[in-house]
Amino acid sequence: MFDKCDLAEPGCTHRYSYRVVSEMHRADLGVAFPLGNVNMDLSASYFDAKAEEGGRRYKDWTIRLGAVWNF
Repeated sequence: MFDKCDLAEPGCTHRYSYRVVSEMHRADLGVAFPLGNVNMDLSASYFDAKAEEGGRRYKDWTIRLGAVWNF
């Protein structure tokens, strides 16, 4: 998901910040456990980045959630 640029910020662009040198944060968390006869695996991932290059500002963030189970 991309943050909308503030109209007061000239040169702000909706692009992937990680294509340039940027300030990035990433966190991953996963948990696996049995639930009766089912094996559960839950995961979450968060990523955000901000950068500036050539007078353009880049902002990007993503949240992903996942679940896997098997019998």
